Amino acid sequence: MRLYYLTLYSSLWFMEAITPFLNANQQISVDIKTLREAPDFKAGEVDIDIRNVTPLFLNQEEINAHYLTTYKFRLYASQAYVEEKGIPQSIHDLDAHTLISFTKDGLFPHTYEPQAIKCKQHLIIDCPLAIANAVENNVGIGPLLPHIARLSQQSLVPILHNQLRQSLNIYYTYPASLTQNRMVQDFYNYLQSLPEDFLKGRTHLLAKRPQKINPLSDF
Repeated sequence: MRLYYLTLYSSLWFMEAITPFLNANQQISVDIKTLREAPDFKAGEVDIDIRNVTPLFLNQEEINAHYLTTYKFRLYASQAYVEEKGIPQSIHDLDAHTLISFTKDGLFPHTYEPQAIKCKQHLIIDCPLAIANAVENNVGIGPLLPHIARLSQQSLVPILHNQLRQSLNIYYTYPASLTQNRMVQDFYNYLQSLPEDFLKGRTHLLAKRPQKINPLSDF
């Protein structure tokens, strides 16, 4: 089974999530690779791809796409950072702040239109855990998954959650030619059976660590 997944999100939970499945199905071998661009199913280079995909991709007849989970990115800063720099009350207030973003075109990992947001300094980091580390070390304001923010040993403060946010639906996709493949179907059913929180951030760790983040819904 050749499996591709998008490092940007899936690596936060993926290996831990699939270990029980692999232990229960030791007769299969899995080739796992990370790939930023969607693979070419027609070329037969991949059996399963897990990522956020565009509606155009979902509408292709030769591809099966099943919803898996949703990632909700929000902005956070450390308590120490906001005590020194203050909490922005509007997008315009970001002019005086340091922003940490996934790309040069926008704060969040998938920006289809550039976000014209001015700031004092712009740091680009394409790794969610590295962004979390930068936020925890008082570098600036950055996008995190709420589930990851809750794992922080630092007090993290929500920033402009009603104005700047991004929700990405993650799909389990595979070529229609594998519709009857038992292992492809069993693997999807296994992932679906996992608790929703586990798909986003290791539920058992959340239970062990104290939640220092300000109370806030995930929207």
